[in-house]
Amino acid sequence: MPEYITNPTAIENRQEFRTMSDYWAAALGFSNMQKSFPLTFSTTRRDDMNPATPINEPSNNDPSATPTVVLIHGLSANRLLMMPLAWRLQRAGFKTRTFGYFSSIGSIEWHAKRLGKFLARLDRDSVVAEIHIVSHSLGGIVTRQALLDSTPGKVRRLVMLAPPNQGSPAASLLSTYVAPFCKTLRQIASREGSFVRELPEPIGIEIGVVTASYDFVVPKESASLNCQTDNVTVFSGHNGLLVRKTAAKQTIEFLSTGKFSHAS
Repeated sequence: MPEYITNPTAIENRQEFRTMSDYWAAALGFSNMQKSFPLTFSTTRRDDMNPATPINEPSNNDPSATPTVVLIHGLSANRLLMMPLAWRLQRAGFKTRTFGYFSSIGSIEWHAKRLGKFLARLDRDSVVAEIHIVSHSLGGIVTRQALLDSTPGKVRRLVMLAPPNQGSPAASLLSTYVAPFCKTLRQIASREGSFVRELPEPIGIEIGVVTASYDFVVPKESASLNCQTDNVTVFSGHNGLLVRKTAAKQTIEFLSTGKFSHAS
């Protein structure tokens, strides 16, 4: 069995993983699109966890007036899936950072520590005035754990797209078969006593929850939090939220105002 399956830390030293996103961006034709909508990516590389590493943000005439949005993908996904939403956020005037992690291995706590260090670096950056977070599916639970460990002072709002806050029935079913190979899947199961069902709710930030109208992975009733500021349902499937224009508009509305648009 490959070392990076049994020892997640070994990933950080595998050079081919560090350039994989660039490879697929070129293969899928994203490289030309990035010229119009340049994105700044983050990885869980070892140098990202070094507090001394500088953050290279795009230039801006008035950077303090532009919040930075960190986008975090879900299970068995990667940063490229967040690109359509990131482009729309940039067109709305936000700066974006996309955090990548190897979601099928390791644990939620392990990924949350790396996310926490990344957020802490942004928090220390004098160019960054405010930090918002947009997560999809498992990324929302990783975010919750990271904010539970430590909430940076500049973090203001969190939009969670289809988050399994009360667990995922699909994860409960699948974890029966793949539990030995995917701990994160087992942690978001909907059964009583699972990791996510025992995870304390965030405090001190505004949280908006976006659910999909026909989501068989995370049903609407599985996404809610008692502490949420607002919630809205978008006509979409689970992964469709990442490309739906309506979902992007609702995300932008909450990040800008602290509430969703409920106009009929």
